[in-house]
Amino acid sequence: MKTALIFDCYDDYNIRIQYIKAAMERAGYSVRVFFSDFDHYSKQYVSKKRDGIEYLHAQEYQKNLSYARIQSHLHFSKTCVKKAKEFDDVSLIYVMVPPNSMCKEFAEYKQRHPAVKLMYDLCDMWPESLPVGNTVKRFGTPAFAVWRNYRDHYIGTADCVLSECNLFANEIREYVPEQKLHTVYLCQEYHEIYSTIVNNQISFLYMGSMNNIMNIDLIVKILCEVNKKTRAVLHIVGDGEKKAELLSQVQQIGVEVIDHGVVYDETKKQETYSQCQYGLNLMVDSVFVGLTMKSLDYMSHGLPLINNIKGDTWSFVDNNKIGINIENGKEKEAADKIVEVTKLHYNQYHDNTVALFHTVFETNMINNQLDKILEDL
Repeated sequence: MKTALIFDCYDDYNIRIQYIKAAMERAGYSVRVFFSDFDHYSKQYVSKKRDGIEYLHAQEYQKNLSYARIQSHLHFSKTCVKKAKEFDDVSLIYVMVPPNSMCKEFAEYKQRHPAVKLMYDLCDMWPESLPVGNTVKRFGTPAFAVWRNYRDHYIGTADCVLSECNLFANEIREYVPEQKLHTVYLCQEYHEIYSTIVNNQISFLYMGSMNNIMNIDLIVKILCEVNKKTRAVLHIVGDGEKKAELLSQVQQIGVEVIDHGVVYDETKKQETYSQCQYGLNLMVDSVFVGLTMKSLDYMSHGLPLINNIKGDTWSFVDNNKIGINIENGKEKEAADKIVEVTKLHYNQYHDNTVALFHTVFETNMINNQLDKILEDL
């Protein structure tokens, strides 16, 4: 049996790795999966390990923008290549990127092992997506260029490159031959709910982590403008360091907030989602991303989007009519559109959202795409 190796610096099992692993197994591979033993979100070493996953040591760090983090990623990339060299029978290696150094280290491995098929999966763009101010970007440019080149100069050495959105794919297109590059969206199961317009009230949902990439100012502006015309309610599912600030600012403008806390139970999530008409997909402008897990979760429940994310999501909202895009400085116009939506028009948003999810993001669609990519590899 052929052997395949999967390397991921982060624990992306639920959103990506489980589907990659299953596709490899369907293709006849015996699969080994390697994760970092350091949780890059909690900044703690992993205490509860997944069954069937092997953990490689990574150096700890405490700040995301730090020399210690770069050193940790460089060290982990070398550790992954060292592990790969232990296998004499490996036929395929899958590498999650970032860290960008994974591209450089495995490109060098590929030069020495040309018979091994190499697959990169681009799930984020560093440094493009870092939510840093203009001063940091300006004075950090030389370092950022080196960091970016660790990806751009080496990503084309792979036999196959996956990208989680077209926005990312377009950024690396000049470095990767067209026949090697595939946009493979994140996916999840569909969860049936039904929501409709309620007279004299519009309920919005914010789901997920409330951190420094959430656009609190824009959320408040939209809710304030809507609340001038009809009653606005904000439902919150999740937690994060910016949660208290969001709650405070929304309550100050007189909008009711219903805080559901962190919800893992799908039945409870569906009960909450069914009370809402729109999902808020609003992030700060500095973030470079084409599709978020947040928007995917909204769509998996048939919830239309209030969106400012450019790239793929903006195009889906615009072309497939699954909600309303918000342009900078045009919050009032967007609020007018939201309030003026009729029950019939809203139902079309909902039906369009469900149709898009089934044709693009449902697990069966992604599984079929992965099967075809591995077959052609």
